Amino acid sequence: MILGRTLASILIATIIILSLLSTVTIQNLNAQLALPPGVKREETVIFDVQISSVANPDNWNPWVIGTQATVIGINQVCMSPLYYTDYKDGVTKPWVAESLPTYSPDFKELTIKIVKGIYWSDGTPFTARDIVYAINVSKANSKLSPYAILNAWVESAWVVDDYTLTIRLKTPNPYFHYMAFTLIGPGIYNFMMP
Repeated sequence: MILGRTLASILIATIIILSLLSTVTIQNLNAQLALPPGVKREETVIFDVQISSVANPDNWNPWVIGTQATVIGINQVCMSPLYYTDYKDGVTKPWVAESLPTYSPDFKELTIKIVKGIYWSDGTPFTARDIVYAINVSKANSKLSPYAILNAWVESAWVVDDYTLTIRLKTPNPYFHYMAFTLIGPGIYNFMMP
């Protein structure tokens, strides 16, 4: 009996020690890979990746359902949102928008003013028409990633003037402007669509 208890105690102690040692010896799987020769770390940009692996690193089209383009760094350097949250102070700030949206008292309409002087890469001015276009195209095409969220919330969107648009929601939502979707203009649509 005593020998059996002693062996059981030794076995349990061995398992505990091996378990502790295995956690100490596992290497950091997220460690940065070595940089190529001559590349300085302080001259290298590293992007936040919100997923463990990228299923298709060649697909950078954020409008394709299932793409991971918005979580693999492209959103940090290539896309300009209407608003962004500054993680230093936790405050949502306008970026492409001139100011935070103005909501109707019932929170079913929001009016957005956008910054003047923004241009697409081809030199075409970015206007309220581009945002309304993006909303309407997304609502009409079930193959696009914003389709479900915009159809769930948006009743309609219209241009007030070149730099102002209004979005009418199906139900009140004072936080609608926090929902992100990719901005796209008519001239870029045919180039990007699946």
